[in-house]
Amino acid sequence: MKPHVKVGLFFAVWMFVIMTFVMPYIFVWIGLQDADEPKFPLVKIIINVIVWTIFGFYMAYKSKNKNTPKKQIDS
Repeated sequence: MKPHVKVGLFFAVWMFVIMTFVMPYIFVWIGLQDADEPKFPLVKIIINVIVWTIFGFYMAYKSKNKNTPKKQIDS
């Protein structure tokens, strides 16, 4: 697996865990979400897996293109 894809997938997994499992507790703690609401509905987990995987691959694509040298056009 290419290094930029590994970095993108690591980013996707990290953001999935933080945004799906940690943020609901923080939202309850600061008062933005009711404590009665379910914190981990299955639909939310599936949507977050898809969204963060797409953003991880997007980040991998952008980091790959950022490191390539630009060709100079001689006129």
